[in-house]
Amino acid sequence: MPLYRRNCKLADFSSAVRTTSAKLTAVSANEVHYQAPEMVTGGAYRGAAADAWSLGVIGYYCLCGRLPFVANNPVTLVRRIVRLSCRPLPPHISEGAADLLFGALLVANAAHRSPLVTLLHHRWFD
Repeated sequence: MPLYRRNCKLADFSSAVRTTSAKLTAVSANEVHYQAPEMVTGGAYRGAAADAWSLGVIGYYCLCGRLPFVANNPVTLVRRIVRLSCRPLPPHISEGAADLLFGALLVANAAHRSPLVTLLHHRWFD
């Protein structure tokens, strides 16, 4: 399939914030399950890096049928997100998919998350 046909657009307008790639943001109204570690701890964050994390959570959910981070209370949930303590991947998940999720998107350090524009070149899409 040509790359231009591989597009998916996700939006959550209840928490949309207009920003630039160079600007740090400190406003968040997202569901905690989808928030990046820098967001759940109340820090400033780069929108694109936080979006990459959320895309990783959505990708995990689509591939595994469940959220990666769950807890009985918000404090434990935040701790699990910050420590990247998630449910193990089911055995049917390929090595490429696991690398996309945990090597590119669900990376605790925002500076090490892959830029979204590079994701289509990830080996999982081949």
